[in-house]
Amino acid sequence: MLTACASPDPSPLAQTDTNPDSIAAATTDRIASIQDRIRADGPPPAAIAPAPNPYSEWVGRSEADVRAEFGRPVASATQGRKAVLVYHLGTEDATALYLFLDGERVSELKLDEFNGLVGSSALDWLQP
Repeated sequence: MLTACASPDPSPLAQTDTNPDSIAAATTDRIASIQDRIRADGPPPAAIAPAPNPYSEWVGRSEADVRAEFGRPVASATQGRKAVLVYHLGTEDATALYLFLDGERVSELKLDEFNGLVGSSALDWLQP
């Protein structure tokens, strides 16, 4: 048994009309339709901001304050007026607090994994 089916609708670009103006109009309509659909979906979700560093208040504090609060660092390096002090924050993972001192004041800090200072990018801080 044969069943008759309706032929599918031709796409706007598959027109037999070879007039460049009508093809450009169909393309413009198609682009406008896609742009409307994107606008209707709304803006993309905002990027998730990283959590603020809970130690950021230490920027500007003196080396004496740091040592009084955290004690002896697990690693340190000094060159001229600059120093890097590294403190472990817990025993469960390798996360450490890197304090970068310039003139005995904390000028930068970061939380990062610590596997030793040898070959660490933290030593780049000491370069003039």
